[in-house]
Amino acid sequence: RSWGGQGAFCNATSLDASVDATGCAEMTWASGPSSLQWRRAATRAARAVLKEKPSLMVSFSGLEYSTDLRGVKKHPVDLPRESVVYEAHEYSWSRYSRWAESALRGQIEGHAEAGTDDEAKALCDSLGGACAGWTCERGLEGCTVRSDGLLLEGSGQEVTQRKELEGCDPWPRYEDKLDTWWGYLLRENIAP
Repeated sequence: RSWGGQGAFCNATSLDASVDATGCAEMTWASGPSSLQWRRAATRAARAVLKEKPSLMVSFSGLEYSTDLRGVKKHPVDLPRESVVYEAHEYSWSRYSRWAESALRGQIEGHAEAGTDDEAKALCDSLGGACAGWTCERGLEGCTVRSDGLLLEGSGQEVTQRKELEGCDPWPRYEDKLDTWWGYLLRENIAP
């Protein structure tokens, strides 16, 4: 258990099938319980570092393996700008974004049967543009592919993987994804 005993760290469940993802704690940038807010925890650590050595710069990485800094737009860290570096990563496998407590709508005809997270991903990949992602009702189980990429508020147990990019998507679509997730930090002069 992590985050004050409120549940297992959710991202680790996708790497370790022996971890039960049901009821795991989900880290956020700046919403939900304060003990689960990444911005708050990282800011507190950064303040401790800067108190000891104010000349240092501190790095803030995003959620989802450091690929997601969308939350910074509405909730930037509360530190001197000259002390902050935002860190973003991009991986060949980051075609999907993970959304806790959210669901996609639109079942795909002939594909309503629920399966595991891995089964839903394989099916979604094989369906191409007809699949917008999948929603799992219970951790990594009860997963069904969906046709509509619109995220809806779930009941609190769902985990959704929304397709951000499709196989060989053209450069402009990839560029839009990166701009939404972290590129705006430069374009809007939020990050130095």
